[in-house]
Amino acid sequence: MLVPWVFLVVFAALYVTLALPRVRDGHPLAICLGAFVALVFAVFLVAAITFSRDVVLDRWPQKL
Repeated sequence: MLVPWVFLVVFAALYVTLALPRVRDGHPLAICLGAFVALVFAVFLVAAITFSRDVVLDRWPQKL
């Protein structure tokens, strides 16, 4: 259950150290890239929440 959360922490750390300083400079391409990376982060966050909820509630597909 920790796998998606560890990925999000690493992803956020890389974003803050590598992309965010470029976005703060104000270059239009960097701003677009930063917005796209933020969107990807939000999608992964929703997926991590959904996965964790399914694990906690023991909602797994039935094995055939």
